[in-house]
Amino acid sequence: MRVTLINSQVLDGNNVVPPLGLMYIAAILEKAGHDVQLHDADPEYHDTIVNEIKDFKPDLIGLSFLTVGYQRAFNFIKLLKKELPDVTYCAGGVHTTVKPLETLNAFDVNFIIIGEGEDTVVEVCDRLEKKEGLAGVKGVMYRENGKVVDNGPRDLIRDLDSIPFPARHLIDMSPYLKPPGIIRGYADKSQTTIVTSRGCPFKCIYCGSHNIFGRKTRRRSVKNVVDEIEHLDRSYGIRGIYFCDDTFTLSAKWVKEYCEELKKRGLKTKWACQSRVDQTDEDLMRLMKKSGLVQLD
Repeated sequence: MRVTLINSQVLDGNNVVPPLGLMYIAAILEKAGHDVQLHDADPEYHDTIVNEIKDFKPDLIGLSFLTVGYQRAFNFIKLLKKELPDVTYCAGGVHTTVKPLETLNAFDVNFIIIGEGEDTVVEVCDRLEKKEGLAGVKGVMYRENGKVVDNGPRDLIRDLDSIPFPARHLIDMSPYLKPPGIIRGYADKSQTTIVTSRGCPFKCIYCGSHNIFGRKTRRRSVKNVVDEIEHLDRSYGIRGIYFCDDTFTLSAKWVKEYCEELKKRGLKTKWACQSRVDQTDEDLMRLMKKSGLVQLD
């Protein structure tokens, strides 16, 4: 299938953090043999993007957006459906997962994907390619004969190493690599983001990541993460990494192994992460700093 994936940005020129979520979806679809187009849709260029999508001739268009970007996403999909009325449409991501029925109704898409999307979208595309229905596909909600069909949640992915690295090659990365970058105090043209884990056990009132990734933390292996850092170094000359994990230091053992692996491979990458004061200590922070940590949020 030919699949177009769109991240609807919130602000004009909001090219700081690449859309890792959709990049993972794109990567798993490419691995399954599909042709994928990816857009991180700056509202300033919606008309241009629509023309590029028309030229690609997709069978399926998938839209992801945050609640704060709801209206922009709504306007964008209206524009797309006017120009490409015969394409199958779906929505996914954080807002869709938290407000599934509202999204299905308001955006009038063919179906929505709820929760972690990699395995679900591969099964969906397989069904669509065979011209089969979506009955029984976990993680999907749709309408059939005017009635809402909710196939129920899909199990979370256990082995995160099985997911290919994000498909960064599908977009122009240069806008995201412009200084000052995401790491404060280290203005550089070569910084980007990585996720090493999914899920967080804490219940911070301002955070909704558990709606997609759950409360139990699943981690990529240290080798898999450092392999990605080396890949980014070779492909983009990356010298700074911001880890977007909810709580990077949940496993002190994992962090120590990561720091040792950086040293073993001779990597001098500056890096930053997020944590909690009750999930680290002075010894661990000293080790992290020695291995390149320059910012702890």
